[in-house]
Amino acid sequence: MNPEQYLSAWSVKKITNNYSFEELISLDGVPVWWFYNRLFLRHVLPNPINTFQEMVGKKRLSGYKRVKLASSAPFIKYLIYFNERNKHKFFLKHRVQKQINSHSRNPDPAEIVSPIGKVLFLTYTNHLNSEGTIFRLQEIINKITDHKKLVPFLLFVDPLSSKNYKRLKNLISFYHFIDHSTLKDIRNEAQKLHEQWRKIDSPTKAKMLAIDGSFSLWTYLKYAFEVFFSPELLYLLVLYYRTALRVIELENIKAIVLSSQNGLFEKCFVAAAHKRNIPVLRIQHGIGEDLVPPTPYDHFYKLVFSDYVKRDLISKGWDAEKIKVVGPVIFDEIKDYVTQKKTSGRCILLATTASVQSSVISSANYHRRIQKIIAAISSIPDLNLNIKLHPRELPFEQCLSLYQQDLISTGAVKTRIYPGNISRREFYQLIADCDLFVNFGSTSSIEALILDKTVLTINIFDDDYITGWIKEKKISYTVHYTENIKEAIMQALQDNDQHLKLNCREFVIKKCGIIDGLASVRIVELIHNLAEKNH
Repeated sequence: MNPEQYLSAWSVKKITNNYSFEELISLDGVPVWWFYNRLFLRHVLPNPINTFQEMVGKKRLSGYKRVKLASSAPFIKYLIYFNERNKHKFFLKHRVQKQINSHSRNPDPAEIVSPIGKVLFLTYTNHLNSEGTIFRLQEIINKITDHKKLVPFLLFVDPLSSKNYKRLKNLISFYHFIDHSTLKDIRNEAQKLHEQWRKIDSPTKAKMLAIDGSFSLWTYLKYAFEVFFSPELLYLLVLYYRTALRVIELENIKAIVLSSQNGLFEKCFVAAAHKRNIPVLRIQHGIGEDLVPPTPYDHFYKLVFSDYVKRDLISKGWDAEKIKVVGPVIFDEIKDYVTQKKTSGRCILLATTASVQSSVISSANYHRRIQKIIAAISSIPDLNLNIKLHPRELPFEQCLSLYQQDLISTGAVKTRIYPGNISRREFYQLIADCDLFVNFGSTSSIEALILDKTVLTINIFDDDYITGWIKEKKISYTVHYTENIKEAIMQALQDNDQHLKLNCREFVIKKCGIIDGLASVRIVELIHNLAEKNH
C-alpha cells in the first residue's frame, strides 16, 4: 500500500481508548481530517513541508532536512493564516457597493434574507475569464437564468495560496459573509480542537500512521500535521465552515454546484449543505476523476462524463444513485471546432502548467526546462509557436515577463503568448489551428485529442507522478525533459503511429462519453429536479 492509499483510510483505525482519530477530533460531527485529507495529497501539500518523495522511497530524513522542515512549518502556517486574514480585512473594509439581493436595500449580506430560491455556484478568481464569463460553469448559469425557476448565485473565493483577492472587490465573495461578531467564539472553538490534537502523544500519532510495524508516515508528515492542526489553521477551518452555513441561510440556497476538486472551501459547503439538507452537485473536474472509495461524509452527487467512469466509481464503492452521467460539460463548446483550422503553416501550441504555483517545482528549474523546450522547437525550420498559460499562473503580468525572458534567451521572440483566462472558444481555436499540441500532463491534452490533434507530453518533473497516467494509457507521444526533445517533436509531427491513434480514439470515447454539446442542458435539468425534490 502506498502512502496516499494509506492516508485515504488511516483515520478510522482505533488508536486510543478504542476511539479513532475521526472520532477524537471533529467539527459539528464531521471529522476534521475529512476537511483536510485532500490537502495531504502529493501534488497539493506545500513544497516546503512536502516529504512525499522521501516517504515513497522510504528514505531516512537527514538532520538538515528535519531542521529545514521544522523551520518551514511555522512559516507556511503563518503565510497561509495572514494571507487569509488580509482577505478578511480587505473585504470588511470594502463591502460590495451594489445590491447583493434585489429584495434588500442593504448590500451587507449580514442583513439579507432572500425569498428567492437560488443555486449557489462556488468559483474562484482564476476561473473568471477575460470576457467576464466563468470557466466550466457559464453555460449552466445562462440556462438557469433563462429557465427562471431558480436564480444563479455566483460566489467567488480566492484559493488559500493565492493573493488575487482584490479582483473580487466588486463581485460577491465568500469573505463578504464572514460574521466578524463571532470571531472570538470561533477562535475558542478552534483552540479546543487544537487541544484535542495535542492530547494525542507522539508515539500514538506514530502508531496511527504506521503502514506496518516498522514504517510510520508520522516521521515524514508530522510537520504538515502541525501546520494544519495548529490553532491558526483550525481557526480558518471553523470560520469557513460557519460562513458556509451562513451563506446557505442568508441567501435561501436550494442547491449547490461545485466544479473543482474537494478542497477546503468545497468541503465546508458539502458539510454545511448536509447540515441544512441542501443537495450538492459536484461536476467532474477533469479527465482524471478521483477513483477513491467514498467516505460517510461525501454527501454529494457526482456528475460524471461517461458510463465508463460511473462503472469505475461503483467498483470503488460509490452509490450508483449518487452518480449521474451527464457528459463532459467542460467540452460542450468543442464540437464546433473539429477540423476548423484557419491558419496556414505548421504550428505548435504549448500549454503550460501551474506547477510553480502549486509548489511542485521551483520557478528557476521550471523556466530552465521551458527554455530547453523552446530552444528545441525554435531549431525546427518553418514552425510557429503559440504558448497558452494555465489559468492559475497569476498574476499574469509577472508570469508573462518570465516567459518573455525565456523567449529572449532562446531567440524565439516572435512567439505569441496567451493568458490563462482566454475564453474556451479562443482556446479551442488555438488548438484547431495547431499541428501539434505540447503539454506537461494536463487535462487540456484531452481537448486536443477530441479535436483529433497529435499530442506530445513532455515530463518536466523529476518523477512521473503527474505525467505517468498519460504514458500508461498510451494516448500521447512522450519524452522526458532530459531526453532529445527535438527528435520527439519531429516524430510527433510525422505522426505515423497508427496504434497510438487508435488508443487515443478509444480513450476519448471511454472517458468522455457523448460529446454533443448538451451536457449543460442535462445538468440544469438535474439541478431543477433535485431542488424541487428536496423542498
